[in-house]
Amino acid sequence: MPLIFDQDDATDSRSSGEGSMSRKIFLDERMQRRRGPIGPSGRGAVPGFGQKWMRGLGFRTTWSTLCLFLALSVTQMTASNLACAGVVTWQPAQSVSGDLDVDITGSLVYAYNFGPNSGAGQVQTVSVRGVTFEAFGAPISESFVQVITQGSVTLSETPGELNGRATDANSAPFSSLDAAYRKLMGTAITASYYSTMTLTLGGLETGRSYRFQTWVNDSKYDIALYNRVEVSGGGSTVELKGNLLNALGGLGQYSIGRFTATATTQDFTFIGLTDVNGIIFASKNPLVNAFQLRVESSGEVPEPTSLAIYGMGGLVAAYRKRKWLGSCVGSHH
Repeated sequence: MPLIFDQDDATDSRSSGEGSMSRKIFLDERMQRRRGPIGPSGRGAVPGFGQKWMRGLGFRTTWSTLCLFLALSVTQMTASNLACAGVVTWQPAQSVSGDLDVDITGSLVYAYNFGPNSGAGQVQTVSVRGVTFEAFGAPISESFVQVITQGSVTLSETPGELNGRATDANSAPFSSLDAAYRKLMGTAITASYYSTMTLTLGGLETGRSYRFQTWVNDSKYDIALYNRVEVSGGGSTVELKGNLLNALGGLGQYSIGRFTATATTQDFTFIGLTDVNGIIFASKNPLVNAFQLRVESSGEVPEPTSLAIYGMGGLVAAYRKRKWLGSCVGSHH
């Protein structure tokens, strides 16, 4: 049944006197015929909060129309959530030390190993602690490539280009890592000077709890270009250092961030920090070696009955749309 706009206010503003009253009585009688017999409230067989809420939005309606509006509200909220991001709760940065660093909580969604897409140090698919990290390559230099997509994952950069680099070393403690872990920590993707890299994770299920683990390691200690990286997600950040020894062979850090998906995608940004141990002349290049995304077994997709509650919330969201969208955009940035 189509929604019927409330004409009372319009009638009152256009007319006055007996003509206005006659038209109002005519409209009330027509709406009464649509709703059926008069109920105890004197407003028809289906009065109540649904009509009052809809009148607040400028509509008259019956329960059948209200149900339709609920369904549309759920759809609208789902579409709007595509612009939102789940807030990430980060664990403190941890030192790279060995295979046990790799998180195995829950179930693997996907994992990638970053690095050069060609040459002797070409990135490889590698399995560490039972987790398979697929190779995700970028050109070595002067590629002018700013966006790379593989599967449900997109890595982008602005305003320069993405580059694959070797971050390994023949010195300890890096050389003491197991062979597979050395391959994971020995390559990375970076970006141009003063750039921001954005990692977009796709294929998420709204309402489920995820764990995002990422590594920053520069054992080559390449003039401290990649010594500190700020990783952000959903408005929260963690700082990872690429070489804790500030020397050839030194190891970096990793962190795990937990979030509940509010959309089908989630963005993480990587920004290089210029202040390295108090020395501010170091370049601001972001760096990331690898990451994995896992879904926690306790995470649940909302049941259909819960969607009805979301739909009811959609009525409030529609009534207070500007405020809701403002908080959404704020959490995303």
